[in-house]
Amino acid sequence: MKMSRLGTTMAAAVIASLPLAASAESIRLTLATMPVPGETVPRAGELFAEKMKERAGEDFEIVYNDSLITGPELAPSVRDGRVEMSVTTYPYLSSAEPRFGLANLPGIASTPEEYRALAEGFAGEEWAKLWEEEWNGIPLVEGVWTPVTLYTTVPIRTVEDFEGKRLRVSNVETGGFITELGATSVPLPAGEIMTGLERGVIDGFFTAVCWVEANGFFEDTIEYINNWGIAPQAGWTIVINKDVWNGLDSETQALMREVGQEVEDEMWELFYSMNQDCFTRAAANGVEIIDVADEEKQKAFDQAGPVFDDWYERAAEKGFDGQEFVTRARESLN
Repeated sequence: MKMSRLGTTMAAAVIASLPLAASAESIRLTLATMPVPGETVPRAGELFAEKMKERAGEDFEIVYNDSLITGPELAPSVRDGRVEMSVTTYPYLSSAEPRFGLANLPGIASTPEEYRALAEGFAGEEWAKLWEEEWNGIPLVEGVWTPVTLYTTVPIRTVEDFEGKRLRVSNVETGGFITELGATSVPLPAGEIMTGLERGVIDGFFTAVCWVEANGFFEDTIEYINNWGIAPQAGWTIVINKDVWNGLDSETQALMREVGQEVEDEMWELFYSMNQDCFTRAAANGVEIIDVADEEKQKAFDQAGPVFDDWYERAAEKGFDGQEFVTRARESLN
């Protein structure tokens, strides 16, 4: 996604007014993200800011802010220079850039280990190019939300149970998939999910387990967790505006890369304990956890062809071979 000449000029003007450019002795950057209590996303942002404060000295500060910008606007805000850094979630970007939606395709990244292999290999390299060339950003940390699954007020144990259900999704690939299974995809902001359930606007939703737990859904609203393995790994990245990055000296850049790797490693360790704890507390609240039978999962995934066809069509519109991209991704996972 390329900026217009006016957009580029405006972004340059904003960058020129940042604290980084205003003072050669003191640097203050804002790291924006969504208010998602209990999740890996805020912890990663906080950890990055804390480590940089410890290591970079008093003249360098990263200010963590979880209320500045809405989720869908996090990536554009970094690209356009409205904020220096953000923790951006990939599912929100999949409609604009199919390559960012790779892990949402049925069966591509079924486990956190597979997602990590993609992020540290072929896919991660491609994403980094996209950030720099199309989104004016430099990614510093890659990670995932706690497992994404389907939360409902009624059980969905079989493919037939999807028929007629209205489900909130956060990416175009999952929306297409559940449509093939007979459900209706309902776009709904995260802040309206609870109201949507209470009023019967939706029967359930897909998102990360610890966000659901932290927001009280397991106390009196959600009765079932349905583990279908549909886009279970939702990625995020900490990204910095490229113009800001280029204004930093090489020593600071090296330190940010080093800290980024440390945060990434620590978040993977934290990921496993976080998601297990959240599932355990859900069960303790009386929520039934349905581990869908393998044969039912296979029946569902056998209907995923149109989801890939749509993804390949969008890939062609963006100027790349979608089938080759998917093949290379699968090869990178052996």
